[in-house]
Order: sequence, then structure tokens, then C-alpha cells
Amino acid sequence: MVVHTPPGHASMVAYDVDNAKNPNFLGTVAGDDTVIVVLAEGVDREVAGKIVRDMFPKLG
Repeated sequence: MVVHTPPGHASMVAYDVDNAKNPNFLGTVAGDDTVIVVLAEGVDREVAGKIVRDMFPKLG
């Protein structure tokens, strides 16, 4: 899953996703304004997206 952030915020988002220890997420890779979230097998991307949106409501 790709998550877009404001410039300079991707590492903070990735850090928080990784530290949430959610079994739906295997890990992240962060750039400057983009995070790739690796989903566990069989995870619905809509469900995963809602989890991230709930964690970061300002990302919309």
C-alpha cells in the first residue's frame, strides 16, 4: 500500500505504523513524502487503508 504524506513526514508515519505492531502490516519503506506499507498476505487493502487513516486522520 502507498501512503502519501506532506514533505518530510514519511519517516514519522512509517515509524508509527511499524511501532503499532499491527499484524496486518509486515513493515514499511519511507522516502521523503511517500511510505510503502507491506501488507500481510490476505489483508484487504481497504481495511488496511482505514487503519492508517484512523492512525493519521490528517492524511485524509
